Amino acid sequence: MHHSRLCAVLIDCKTADLDEAARFWAAALGRPVDLGHPMSRDNYRMLETRSDEVNIEIQQVERAARISTLRATIFPPRCGASKSWARLW
Repeated sequence: MHHSRLCAVLIDCKTADLDEAARFWAAALGRPVDLGHPMSRDNYRMLETRSDEVNIEIQQVERAARISTLRATIFPPRCGASKSWARLW
């Protein structure tokens, strides 16, 4: 039987100040910004989560989406970031 789990939630933000957007989402979701996370660089900021929770990523984008979407990545258990993955759009 195939089992999948939600791995991450990515929040796209059209903003000139990614750190301000990350602080907003951190306050809204009750999670501090994790600037020490290896993925908190360039146009990404990670929020602090426990190892058994989904990752929450804030991404700076240049243009707004034409429609509102929640994009989540699903990984089968124990496969990590292997080639075997699927996306929900």
